[in-house]
Amino acid sequence: MQPHPLIFAGEVSGNRSLLDGALKASGVMLHSFYEVQRSSTALGLVAEGLGAAVVPRLALQKSAYPMIRTVELVEPEVSRTLVLVTRKAAQLSPAARALYDRIAEGATPAV
Repeated sequence: MQPHPLIFAGEVSGNRSLLDGALKASGVMLHSFYEVQRSSTALGLVAEGLGAAVVPRLALQKSAYPMIRTVELVEPEVSRTLVLVTRKAAQLSPAARALYDRIAEGATPAV
């Protein structure tokens, strides 16, 4: 990635702090050429040929950017913790309850 101008999320982004931490842990130093606040902006800049970006997979809608090639990052590994939330007094539908129970089976209890 280093030969390409790099497009990073701004420093206030949660994605940026995850990426910075993973890069630091692996001893890799990268410097951004552009900083943007939204993944969609980064994708637009990539689509225009202005550089390369690291964005969450969910940000990419292939039909919106057919000219963009994606490569899954293997190292450094970047991961994010997700949580399952419901309202305390919520009555879930049977389907939602089944999904909730299924997810909760494999979840680590929150602290």
